Amino acid sequence: MQFSASAPNESKALRGDDSSVSDKISLSDVSCGITDTHCHIFRTADSRLISLYPSVFNACSLNGEMPVVRDDFLLCRDEGEVDAFTEALVKLTGNSGREVFEELERLLLRSAEASVSEIMAPAVTHFEGLRNLRLLRVFSKAHADASFPEIFCGMGVHPMYAGDFSREKLKTEYELIRRVFSESPAAPEEKSVTADGHPVKKLFVGEIGIDKRFRDTVPLDVQTEALHEHLIFAVENHLPVNIHGVGGDNEILHELKRLNRVKGIIHAFTGNSSRAEQYLRRGLKLGIGPMLLATESHKLEEAVRYAGIDNLVLETDYPYMYMNLPENSSSSAPDTDSGGEQASADDSCFSPRRRSAASPDLLIHIVERLSEIFGIGKEETAGRLHRNVEELF
Repeated sequence: MQFSASAPNESKALRGDDSSVSDKISLSDVSCGITDTHCHIFRTADSRLISLYPSVFNACSLNGEMPVVRDDFLLCRDEGEVDAFTEALVKLTGNSGREVFEELERLLLRSAEASVSEIMAPAVTHFEGLRNLRLLRVFSKAHADASFPEIFCGMGVHPMYAGDFSREKLKTEYELIRRVFSESPAAPEEKSVTADGHPVKKLFVGEIGIDKRFRDTVPLDVQTEALHEHLIFAVENHLPVNIHGVGGDNEILHELKRLNRVKGIIHAFTGNSSRAEQYLRRGLKLGIGPMLLATESHKLEEAVRYAGIDNLVLETDYPYMYMNLPENSSSSAPDTDSGGEQASADDSCFSPRRRSAASPDLLIHIVERLSEIFGIGKEETAGRLHRNVEELF
């Protein structure tokens, strides 16, 4: 979750001439499946649930435990509040549940049609991973006959909320998530642990990291300690990480060096080749998203070339980023010319016809750009990016 917009204007490849991305993209060219490695997909349900709060959740509270509204999502602070959240969802599914899940359903259908096969949904607070997994189960039950992308849930605490971090809560949530997988698998191949005792594949630790924009409210030493504990937990439990870094590259790299066995993704990478080399040396993949389609992306393009296709993964950071699209793009995602904290001072440089909220169904445009950069076909580009994700698990 970056809380920022992409750089203004369109990329050179997106200027509406005969070489524009939309003229060349064909979804039928990509059959292996695309993975969005950083997508807050469940925010689509949160907005509707918040509008119903507190009436529904008051009625479903267990022993007075009830989730609370925090920023743009419903925060569950412990297992009891997750239970109350789940009970409310089940009740709504039997009544107005279609309304609660309507936007989520539309987005997942668009994503499936755009060759997206997997979505990694990060958490930003304790118990959000468990909450999201429960929400996913209720949603899946209500849409048993639909074909949607597979969703992996993350767990962990964003640096913005690192003051709330607790090692014990992290361990408790992990055990509760394993219990959900064990007691009620969503698919036959889902198990709580693998044969060698490692955890289920569909779990990761993130969104964690360092963000110096919040150091006045969450001191840097608190953020760093939370990151360190998250990394230890991930290594001990053989889980990949998804790391957020704003102004904190040196601190993040120092913590990675201390452990030296971390695997995962550096989220929303926009650095230069030197910074890319440092993260690659520590075993991370680079999360490449909407910024690659920005006009001033030369530094990032150089870093991408340096890293090579086999060290990259795709992401959108939905709904917190924008994507520059060709004017004649056939995207079904609604154009947007306003947004809350995502907006930047450069928003006036966007044409509404070119700027769209970055969402998984638009990842094909980034696949196309990477295909151009590396001089390989879209099918091969998508296939190698997909294998990069598989290597993390």
